[in-house]
Amino acid sequence: MKSNLSTLGFVLILSALIFSGCGPTPKPPTPTPVFKSIENLLIVFEKEGKIFLLEGLNNQPIEVAEGNAPTLSPDRSKIAYVKMDEDNDIHIYEVRTGKIETLNTDEWRLRGVSWSPNGKYLITDSGTACVGAGGVYEYLAGRKITSFTTYGKTEWISDEEFVFVEPQKVSPLRPYQGGEGSGLSKITLPSGERRLLAQATALDDFGLLKVENEIIYFSKTTVESSDDWAFPDRGEVSYWQMDSNGEGKRRITKPETLREKVISELPTEFSKYGIYSGPIPHPDENNWVIFELNKDGSVYDDLICIMNLNSPKDSFMNISKGTYPSW
Repeated sequence: MKSNLSTLGFVLILSALIFSGCGPTPKPPTPTPVFKSIENLLIVFEKEGKIFLLEGLNNQPIEVAEGNAPTLSPDRSKIAYVKMDEDNDIHIYEVRTGKIETLNTDEWRLRGVSWSPNGKYLITDSGTACVGAGGVYEYLAGRKITSFTTYGKTEWISDEEFVFVEPQKVSPLRPYQGGEGSGLSKITLPSGERRLLAQATALDDFGLLKVENEIIYFSKTTVESSDDWAFPDRGEVSYWQMDSNGEGKRRITKPETLREKVISELPTEFSKYGIYSGPIPHPDENNWVIFELNKDGSVYDDLICIMNLNSPKDSFMNISKGTYPSW
């Protein structure tokens, strides 16, 4: 009887210690089977002007460099990033060796960089406003192929072609920004040849939604009078698709974008959050996406999250705080 009482007393004391926070620290939960396919994934992100690398869901991220807007190469062997307000170069960190190389550019106020699907090219984003300057660089040769101007939205059609939203001259001018309309163009590499896909007019603007299987999905905003551009609610929006050469345009019902899909599957406690960057599908597990959530437009303490769109409720996980996640 005395032994049983002693055992009970020990259990009660241990429970009190754990409850009060003085007991042993519980281990982080082991990923459930839904995470099995990506539990050893490689993730890179920025936090407070530093680049962090996370190798596996059960590990802690480690700082690897100072910089901004990192992105992993398609083979996940390199991290490209910039150093905003410090220089206008592309910096590339080799994951295996820790070696850092620098690719000089002639850009101004470089604020972002991304890889082509085959890892042969790097696209830069520069500027301080919605309208930015883009540059295409051949990675191994270190040479610049071409420049373009964009509203920031680009989508790869194939390994060597991408489409982008382009500021285009219209008459009369729009009553905002530089007065340009928005149209669609594509660039083919390595030649840098540009092809117009959709031309803005006095009454029409175009937006880029997504690219799937070399089909371009886009929106068209039409107003009755050019004066209506001063009133955002006066435009009629329709949805379209075309092939990669701008042919076969036809009107369609509104397609769901990956961003809209992810937002619709967020847990209820994140219903007031928005996606700041991403979502980016995992290169080997396309149903898995990584993205950054923020609230009320804040850029501090943003949440880096992952989700499997086949089982969103079971797979949603906030893995860190930071920005510009890539995997």
